[in-house]
Amino acid sequence: MLRRNSHLGIKHNLIKNLNGVSMKIKLALEWFLNPDHLPFLVAKDKNIFKDLNIELDIIEPDDHYDGFTELTNGNIEFATNEPLHLIERYHSNIISLG
Repeated sequence: MLRRNSHLGIKHNLIKNLNGVSMKIKLALEWFLNPDHLPFLVAKDKNIFKDLNIELDIIEPDDHYDGFTELTNGNIEFATNEPLHLIERYHSNIISLG
């Protein structure tokens, strides 16, 4: 079922998780909160995740790469990072400028 979300003016697929069970998601940011994270914060504030039966836990790590470690260890479901840091971290023979 698609329902128009009046506070965003866009359509969201509001099909509930199986049997209405909530999904808990831990998301590690790449570092401290900043304007890049506004979509997550606004969606949480406007209860969009709640409408989708998603309980989102936003985590601010101490270091840019902590999210990758937590993801690798299975402690979180998602990690964000900037592409230039992915290059620096996983391709030591490539230099990222800009």
